[in-house]
Amino acid sequence: MIVRYTSKKSIEEVFQYLYDMQKFAEVHPVIYKIEKKGENHYLFFEKLKFLLFFPYDFTYNVVIKNIEFNKSLQMYSEVQKGVHLNLNFLLQTENNLTIIVETIETKAIIGVKQILEMTVKKAHRKMFENIEID
Repeated sequence: MIVRYTSKKSIEEVFQYLYDMQKFAEVHPVIYKIEKKGENHYLFFEKLKFLLFFPYDFTYNVVIKNIEFNKSLQMYSEVQKGVHLNLNFLLQTENNLTIIVETIETKAIIGVKQILEMTVKKAHRKMFENIEID
């Protein structure tokens, strides 16, 4: 799944929100804490609301790789056993705007895959809206 966002922030500012995990947590609507575990290795704490708005808290490891400063980065995680998430962010400048092209790749059983992709898409749309107003 490929999602495209547009930002009035500079490419450098947008990249900092993706690369600096404290900034990432500040603007992300479901990640409430991130702990650094090693070089480009983090533990994400997330809270989602499911059926009847019951909260579901969980943690998972994230590795940041393939970093090209102010241009792109990739996040990889095994969210849960058998559920893998790979996010690729590519940043470009176009008409004084920053264009963010996010590729969401998931590996999970049918049903879970679609729910995960839609959940990430919705959360990241809100995250980029939060970046705009921050």
